[in-house]
Amino acid sequence: MTTASTSQVRQNYHQDSKAAINRQINLELYASYVCLSIICLLHSHLGC
Repeated sequence: MTTASTSQVRQNYHQDSKAAINRQINLELYASYVCLSIICLLHSHLGC
């Protein structure tokens, strides 16, 4: 027996909300790239 289900995911967010979420994601991605770069730099200098 199958039942039809409707999606409860909201898709029409306010533009300011979308911009804030995108900004937060970009900041976190940038921070992770910086951390990875520092780790690689330290790894090459320390010869681990």
